Amino acid sequence: MFLGQYGVAFGAKRAAPRVGLGVLILAAQWADLLWPILLLTGVERVAFTPGITAMNPLSS
Repeated sequence: MFLGQYGVAFGAKRAAPRVGLGVLILAAQWADLLWPILLLTGVERVAFTPGITAMNPLSS
């Protein structure tokens, strides 16, 4: 999952060379960094349901 986001950041670096790579990586992972905060504040909800999918037990 994270490799694809890093790939987007590296590709964006080529398109916008004046922007720092750290900023581009942060921008590419912004949703993943924001999601735990939204969970803690109650904006998002998640439940653990074993066997709901093959990869993880999270359901909304």
